[in-house]
Amino acid sequence: MNLHFSCIHRIRLHLATALMMLASVTVAQQALAQQYPTRPVRLLVGVAPGGVTDLAARIIAPKLGQALGQIFFVENRPGASGAIAATAAAKAAPDGYTLFLGNVADMAVNPVLQPGLAYDTLKDFAAVAPVSNTALTVVVNPSVPVHDLRGLVALAKAQPEKLSFATAGNGTVNQLVGEWIKHDAGIQMTHVPFQVGLDRP
Repeated sequence: MNLHFSCIHRIRLHLATALMMLASVTVAQQALAQQYPTRPVRLLVGVAPGGVTDLAARIIAPKLGQALGQIFFVENRPGASGAIAATAAAKAAPDGYTLFLGNVADMAVNPVLQPGLAYDTLKDFAAVAPVSNTALTVVVNPSVPVHDLRGLVALAKAQPEKLSFATAGNGTVNQLVGEWIKHDAGIQMTHVPFQVGLDRP
């Protein structure tokens, strides 16, 4: 019996810890001195197309373009819970032409769970603006005879270690919330990390 935690619980998250980030704390003085932007601006996203962070990026990119009279384009670099895109953003020229749409995984979870990251959240990024709030929800297959979280916990207690919950990967907020629910409720479920991306069958 599979329990699908595609997004878990009604926890509200800020996509900075979900903020749009500049690739460096110090923006080059030339970029500040001239009218910005004078060329296209890249908006890096650490998830595959279709993810929540990607959708937010694709909503705000054209709005930024309209407001500032320049092209803002989204570049997806999924993998390693956002660390690939965050590393690329941190190593980009600090000129304001590479922005990073970070989320909780990139900015808060990775530094705790992944030692030796090639970026430092506090030193390599400067917050520009909060972008959105996201609600996480618990969903189950319609064949599972529960209609709320209390019923799910009761079922898991009655059938220990027979339920599983799926997330977008290890170290994601979805997994951490699932583990938190297990801990708080005193239940056992198996985490099943799914590969999410363009190469998914």
